[in-house]
Amino acid sequence: MNVLAFIYGQVYFPTHSNSLKDIAGFLGFSWPERDATGVRSIIWRHEWEESMKSETQQKLRAYNLADCEALELLAKSVVGIVLSGRVPRKTTEWKSCLCYS
Repeated sequence: MNVLAFIYGQVYFPTHSNSLKDIAGFLGFSWPERDATGVRSIIWRHEWEESMKSETQQKLRAYNLADCEALELLAKSVVGIVLSGRVPRKTTEWKSCLCYS
């Protein structure tokens, strides 16, 4: 399921963009590597394919796992908004509408 397609135009998070990094960051998520980006993950994949170093593979796996966790948090948050029946209008109202479990 494309979660972005589901929320686009229907749920407006108080972020600069609809990127997973921005929205998950707003929801309190942080990636284990400071320089973790989609582009960086491509570089790590190339480096790992060339070197087969386990530390590079571990960085790549950790990044991919973090992306999955961030997406899960986003999906659960959208479900929480729907179940609450409330549409948050102000940044301060978001926490009461979110469901993290």
